[in-house]
Amino acid sequence: MNRKWLLLLMILALLSFPVFSLSRDEMKEKLGDDVVYADTEMTLWRLPLGFDGRELFFSMGDMPAVSGLVAKGEGEDGIVLSWESVEGASYYSVFYLEGDAWLPLAKTETNTYTDVSAPNKEVRSYRIAAHSHGDDRVQSSFLSEETKAARLEPIEDLDVSTHAGDVYLKWTPVPGAKGYIIYKDDEELRRTDEESMKIDEEGLEEEHSYTVVPYIGDEGEEVTGPPATKVVAPHVSRDPMITLVVNKKHPIEPRDYYPDDLVSVGTEGEYLRREAAEAFERMNEAAKNDGYPLTAQSGFRSYDLQQLLYSRYVSNYGQQEADTFSARPGFSEHQTGLVMDIIGGGGGIGESGGFDSTGQYRWLLEHAHKYGWTLRYPQGSEAVTGYQYESWHWRYIGVEEAIRFKESGLSTLEEFYSIEGGDYIE
Repeated sequence: MNRKWLLLLMILALLSFPVFSLSRDEMKEKLGDDVVYADTEMTLWRLPLGFDGRELFFSMGDMPAVSGLVAKGEGEDGIVLSWESVEGASYYSVFYLEGDAWLPLAKTETNTYTDVSAPNKEVRSYRIAAHSHGDDRVQSSFLSEETKAARLEPIEDLDVSTHAGDVYLKWTPVPGAKGYIIYKDDEELRRTDEESMKIDEEGLEEEHSYTVVPYIGDEGEEVTGPPATKVVAPHVSRDPMITLVVNKKHPIEPRDYYPDDLVSVGTEGEYLRREAAEAFERMNEAAKNDGYPLTAQSGFRSYDLQQLLYSRYVSNYGQQEADTFSARPGFSEHQTGLVMDIIGGGGGIGESGGFDSTGQYRWLLEHAHKYGWTLRYPQGSEAVTGYQYESWHWRYIGVEEAIRFKESGLSTLEEFYSIEGGDYIE
């Protein structure tokens, strides 16, 4: 045979030798630190390709690179990876970055993988390669683009509420999170390292979704954790005054506000706004059925009446002491027509009245929220509300809000709506 043809056959024989049949030790000996992966099914190593930073998984062939790689931290469930399938791929290799080296993590026949080995509260980087395993060779792709994820716990108990036309968000803090990104629909609003936020709105005229996303890392390189989303529908017919917080920092506007829907309540000639009055009657009927009838002692007070009462208290006790139990005119919740001083069971108003030792008081604590009512000035919250403990002073905020307030475990409306309380601004 011609020597030229013999040489050609020898070259073809060498080229057809299956590189993946080499052992790991043989590969290391031939390629040194360039070895990336080697086992009985395939042998892969990476080689630089040009000057654009790409890396080639050298094999007996190649495939399209994996695209669409997404990594999402899911707390206890680990980090969930997903990517677009590559036509013809038999399986995929998952790699993660350790120091400066990309290390093999797993092989999977699907286009998803969950990394349960990822450390909590840390960022991990991933890349994927696709492979087609034939009878005598393995085709492999370039490494995919890098993506990062953090194994953060999901946000729990995201609460989104509306108050006086604004939106209030609260959530349970995520361990390890540096901060939170707040979205309205798909638009980023702002970032915070707090666990609550007030969003100024001009009233909600249509449905919106609000999303809170925890993150770690520096700005521009942050990695996010699982988002939490709530949808808020507009309360078209809801009067914002129903949930308006009136205290020493937030007076009624206008100061001489006078409701136009007052109706008589109970047998003492007291008045409430119609919605609150109807709710009180339903609550009183239920209390009567349980053996704890309620008495509506003091409801709506006009600006002029509050001015008269406050002036009398200041004259008798001095302004400093009067301010601990009586509101200045224009700062009284009674003027909203949504407050009732409730007594019964032999208990009355005042520190010596003993209402909080009655069955009626205990019944209210257990059931009032079902009818839209809540204790406004609880014991131990004087620094927040600005007033001393009043077991008889109950505020109507609507059934839905009162139930949410009860379930929140918070003590005051100031805390629930993130409204500043305390003393007057002198």
